[in-house]
This record gives sequence, structure tokens and C-alpha cells, in this order.
Amino acid sequence: MSERFGQGLRVLVVDDDASVRVVLQELLADAGFVIDTADGLQAGKAGFVAGRFDLVICDKNLGDGSGLDLVRQVLAEAPDCEVIIMSAFASLESAVEAIRMRVGDYLVKPFDSIDVVADRIRRVVEHLNLKRENRALVAELSEKNARLQELVVKDGLTGLFNHAYLQERLESEIKRSDRHGHDVGLVFIDVDRFKEINDTFGHQVGDRVLRGIADLFRGNCRSSDEGFRLREHDIAARYGGDEFVLLLPETAKAGAAIKAERLRSCMEGTRFDGVETSITLSIGVGGFPEDGADRAAVVRAADAALYAAKRMGRNRVMSYEPSLASADAPAGLPVGDAEKRVLALEETLVSRAVRLLYQPVVDAKRWQVVGYEALCSPTHGAFANVRELFAVAERGGRVTDLGRMIRPLALAPLADLGRDAKLFLNLHVAELHDPLLFQDGASLGAGTAKLVLEVTEQTLLAEDTRIYATLRRLRDHGFEVALDNLTSGYAGLEALARLEVDYVKIGPALFSNLPAGGRGARLLKHIMEYAAGEGQRVVAVGVETETQVELLLKLGCPLLQGFFFGHPEPPFARADLAVEVRDKLRRLGLRG
Repeated sequence: MSERFGQGLRVLVVDDDASVRVVLQELLADAGFVIDTADGLQAGKAGFVAGRFDLVICDKNLGDGSGLDLVRQVLAEAPDCEVIIMSAFASLESAVEAIRMRVGDYLVKPFDSIDVVADRIRRVVEHLNLKRENRALVAELSEKNARLQELVVKDGLTGLFNHAYLQERLESEIKRSDRHGHDVGLVFIDVDRFKEINDTFGHQVGDRVLRGIADLFRGNCRSSDEGFRLREHDIAARYGGDEFVLLLPETAKAGAAIKAERLRSCMEGTRFDGVETSITLSIGVGGFPEDGADRAAVVRAADAALYAAKRMGRNRVMSYEPSLASADAPAGLPVGDAEKRVLALEETLVSRAVRLLYQPVVDAKRWQVVGYEALCSPTHGAFANVRELFAVAERGGRVTDLGRMIRPLALAPLADLGRDAKLFLNLHVAELHDPLLFQDGASLGAGTAKLVLEVTEQTLLAEDTRIYATLRRLRDHGFEVALDNLTSGYAGLEALARLEVDYVKIGPALFSNLPAGGRGARLLKHIMEYAAGEGQRVVAVGVETETQVELLLKLGCPLLQGFFFGHPEPPFARADLAVEVRDKLRRLGLRG
């Protein structure tokens, strides 16, 4: 046979008849095949596993089993391998079965003509080659389509998504979030003074900077302290020129601002080859549905916030507020109230313009002060209270910085506490994501045995499971944890059930004006009993009257905190506080 249609192909022949194997070996060798043979089912299976074949020719009925078992294995494990079945007992049923298994051909023994067998094997090989060519064409077409699709949705310089794709995804994400009640964060980013970079160092260096920023979005941040990372479903896009946008699904605006601040801080610690000056980012943050009911409104909000960040000196994060100037407002517009509060926050961070006050926690049954809660009070005139301070920090993504500034101040008097006294310290949800929380410097320090870290019920329910993991880690480090501001609804009970805590704090809403035998009092007693069964201690906060003290003690809550026992004061200002507490409780007829 002169035609070598099997050149470069490998075939496995499986038949328990030696004469058939010899005939096929001669035919296949003449066609150029590399040939392996097996004399039974088990030998055929072993040979198939050991080699990589283009064609398997197998007898249907073998001495040690059915050749169809091997055929099924070949078709399942090697879809690029063709199969020919042989049988000396051909029937319509066996031919139909072979067709159903999608084998290449069905040969009847004994062979009438070697030339006919060779021709049928040739057709199977031609079919195999055609399949492989088609598969290669499909793969090539898929690759080209993927490249074309990438050109449609990707920016050629940075590899990020482009403006058009971002708009499409933002539209669909807002619709999805509207259906399911989720927030969407939108972050506009501008490279500060990018024109100067191009003019000074050249456009090639400018392009290198843009690609480097894109790398930051992909997680290549060299400043590990800030921990900037995008999630798998977050979208980073080049919006045009030196502007970028992050689309953050299922992210509230405050969370988007925190992520934006980490990006800004990470950028400050990054250097690019060929650039001798520091590169900074101005960032604006908007959110759905808070800042608008549609795509255009949210984009306007984030753009206005970006404009405000640039107006205020660049290298900062601003979240949108209605009082911000619009993006197309004249450059000479005076700084508005929102901008003034951000500047006041920065002044507070620099000068540490806060005052730490401490309110006693009392064990009424033992007539003892058993701890203090550290309460922060801003001294800058722009903030009426600490809630306003943290609200501005949330909008600017600076909660982590604020927490790092406050924690060392709050912990300063720790050494002066009594031997068994505890210091209760509130943590904002963003602080639980702070990479430095467990490290020295801006951390919680070494006072683990004396610290009780408070987190609010709303914080726990609004955030993801990472919160619970962080709290478990804090407890593993020796800190105690308190669930603050427990409410009586389902949400409060769910938080109480899900979280392992050492203390549970309840506010006046749960115990003020309760009749002693009413349903509210019974519910409160059940909460006390549940907490006691879990080894948790309940602290009633906001206690102001003798009536409240008597009711709470009757319900089984000995740990009390409020104006009745003492106002927040500088660290342990009154040496006679313990005596005053005993006198008040003595007047109630309580024993120490």
C-alpha cells in the first residue's frame, strides 16, 4: 500500500485472535501508523492508559470481557481519539449500539477485502483529521472573538475596562441593586497634575504611570499596611485620559470611601521608574441609592465629589454631599460647609483635637466600680459631638486614621485602672478591617486582660462574616468583646445568638418606664437569663434614676452605667467616686 494516510498517528489494536492482529498490523504499518496491540480487554485497558492514541480498533467480544467497556472508556477519557469496532457476530442491534456510542466505523470479520478495510480506516482517519482541523479553527475563532470582545470592552493601554463598558455595567448593577435592595459605590479617581508628568518626563513615562495605577487595582500595592484590594466582582475602568473609576457592587458609600482612602494612601507609597516626584490621587465617591436613583445622577454625584477633592488641594477623598459644588462650577467658588468639615477633620487628626472622658461601670450588688467606658469628645468647634466627627470621617474614608489616632489616647490611662477593673472601648466597623489593629503603634497595645472592645448590633448585621472572624481573632488574643446597644427586635436577638461575646450592653429603650410585671420586663428578664446561660454579663447603660436601678437589679442586671453613678470625666478624676457610689446604693437599701 503506497498511501501512508496514518503517518504520525498511533493506533491500538485489541483482539484475542492473533491472525486478525497480524493482518491489521501489516495493513496499518504500510499506512504509516505506530502500532500497539493487546490480546484481551484487560490488556487493552492497560495499554490505553499507558499510551496516547489517535485510533483504537477493538473487537466487540473478547475472551475476558466485552470490548465495549474499553470503547466507553476511550470515548469518555479521550474525545480526540477515534474508535473502530470489529465483530464476527454482526447484527442490526450491535450496529445500532455502535452508532449510538458514536464510534467511527463497524467492521465485520472475517474481512472480505483488505483494500476495503484499508479504505474504511482511511475514511475514519480523514474524519479524525477533519474534526481536529475544525476544533483548531473553532479555538482560533474563539481566541479572535475574545480578542475582539476585549478590544470592545477593554482599554488598550491599561488593560482595564473602558468607559463604554463601565457605563453598561453601572446601569445593569443599579437595576440589580434596586431589585434586591443593595447599595452600589462609585469611585472617581484623577491622577493629580498628570499633565505636568507628561510635560516633564514624557508621554512614555506618563503611560507607565497609568499602567502602574492599573496594577494597583489588580492588587499589586506595595504598601501592605493599607491592604487595598478589589474583590472579584468589583470593576476597575479607565474613564478617559488620567481618570479611572471603580464600580463597587453591594457596597455602601461609607465602605467605598474607606476603600478609596486605602487606595489613595497606597498610591502615596508607590514609586514609578522615571518619575522623580510623588504621584497622588484625588478621589470622589458617590453611591446608589443615596445620591441618585439612576446612573446619570450617581455619576454626577461622584464627579462633583472628585471636583471638590481637587478644589481642596488634591490628594484626598471626598464623598458627595448635596452642599458640594457641582463639577462644572467656577473655580473661584468659596469652600462650602461640607469641605470645611473635611478640613476640620484633617486639623483634628493632625492636632489630635479630641478629649477622652471616662464613665464608671458599677457592680451594684458589690458596691464597686468595676470598669470605665472611654468616651471620645471632639474639641474642634466644627463638631458638636463624636457622632458628627465620625460621620465626616466616614464620608472621607478616614475612619481608620481616626481610630488609629484615638486608640492610643483612650488607652493611655490603662495602667492606672484598678487591678480587676476593665476599660470598655468602642470600635467602629472600619477599625475591624484595619491591618494595623493587631500590631504595635496604632494598635490596641498590650492591655489585653483589661480591655473590653465594644461593637454595635447594627455594625454586625450590616457587615459581612469577616467581622465575626476578626472578633474571634480578638478574643483569641485575650481581649473581651461586648455587644453594644442591644435592641429587643429580631435583629438584636439574631446578633446575640450569632456572636460570642463576654458582655451585652442594653440601653434605656429596653428598661425605661417598664412596669415591673409587664411584658417588656419579662422580655428583658429572658434576655438576662439567656446571657447568663451563655456566660455573658449584661450592662445596663443610661441609668439615671433610683427606680431604674431597683428594676434592673430585680431583673438580675447588677452591672450598671449612667449619670446616676457618674458623668463622663477625665481619667479617674475623682478619688471619692467609689465612696459616692456606695453611698447612693446604701440609700437604696442595697447591701454590698
